[in-house]
Amino acid sequence: NYYANPAVYTPLDELPADLKVLYEYDPEKAKAMLADAGYPDGLKVDFTVPTRGIGSGVEATDVASLLAEQWSKFGVEVNIIAQEWLTFRENQYSRTYSGVISSGMETANPVLSMSNSLGTGGFLNNSLYSSPVVDDYIARVQNEDDKDTRNALIKEAGLVILGDVPQIPYGVAPAGHYWWPWVRNHFGERAITDGQLQELFGYVWMDQGLKEEMGYKPLGTPNRPNP
Repeated sequence: NYYANPAVYTPLDELPADLKVLYEYDPEKAKAMLADAGYPDGLKVDFTVPTRGIGSGVEATDVASLLAEQWSKFGVEVNIIAQEWLTFRENQYSRTYSGVISSGMETANPVLSMSNSLGTGGFLNNSLYSSPVVDDYIARVQNEDDKDTRNALIKEAGLVILGDVPQIPYGVAPAGHYWWPWVRNHFGERAITDGQLQELFGYVWMDQGLKEEMGYKPLGTPNRPNP
C-alpha cells in the first residue's frame, strides 16, 4: 500500500518478526526455507521481462539480472526471458508465462490495487494469487463508507498479504509529468485510457503567442533556444 500514508501502510521495520524475516536478504535463511519447502538443491525458474523500460525508465532486463545474481547465492537459477512489448503483454494478460514475471503495481489507490492485483481473478493479478481471507477484506473495503474504518481494514489486509508473499517488491518508482504553460486545454491529466498519454494530444493546443512572450521561438526559427 501507499508508503506515504501511515493509515494504510506498515513500514518494514514495524512488521511483526515473522513477517519481517520474509523481506530481509539473508541467503542462508533463504536456503533453509527452500530446503523446508522441498528444494534442498535449489530450483530453476523462468523470469519473463519486457525489453522496454518499466516504472521510471529502469530497464527490466537490468533489474532481472541484478535479482538473478542475488538469488543465485541461495540456490535459485534464473532463466531470463526478454520479450518485445506486444508479446510480453500478450503472455502477461493471457497468463501463459511460467515462473516469474516482471510487472509494476499501482499503490496510490489501495482500494483499486487490492482488487485488481490481489483479488481472485483480478485483471492485474499476475501472480494468480487467491486468498479467501483477502477476498473478504477486499469486499469489506469496497463496501465501507467510513474512511478510518476502511483504512484500518486495508492495513490489516496488508499484513495478511505480506505474510503470503504473492509478489516480491523491489522498489517504488514515483511517476509524473510536467508541461509548459503554453500547452492549453491540459489540466494535469495523466491518461484517459490505461496509463497512456498519447490520446490526450488530440485535445491540447499550443499557445504560440505565450511561447514567444516567454522567449521560446517557434520550431524552425534560427537560434531558437531549447525549451
